[in-house]
Amino acid sequence: MNEIEEAVCWSGPAVIILFTLGVSESWLPENAFTVAAMRPDHVKRYPLGPDPEGRRGIVQSYDLAFDDIDRDFVPYLRECLQKASTEAEGIAWLGFEGSFHYDNLFTDEVADKI
Repeated sequence: MNEIEEAVCWSGPAVIILFTLGVSESWLPENAFTVAAMRPDHVKRYPLGPDPEGRRGIVQSYDLAFDDIDRDFVPYLRECLQKASTEAEGIAWLGFEGSFHYDNLFTDEVADKI
């Protein structure tokens, strides 16, 4: 098993958390996570609000749950990041379930888990 599978499958199905920080208040459309015939089995959205440092960025979180992941998982995630950052008009990054608490999302303690 590779490091990504170990990190994202510790509680059963693979769960990748995709975050966006940008100026767009719109949610990513459902089809944003469909890439080359691959898509999550479930998507949950969570608004996180403005950047806690007082800047005007909008932070949103998407739980992407997969019953199975395959060898094309990493290129799939790269494409999702590119789409998400464009749609959010900002940046996007990935984390995994259990790697942080939302109150500490932008802290140094969490940086090595993203």
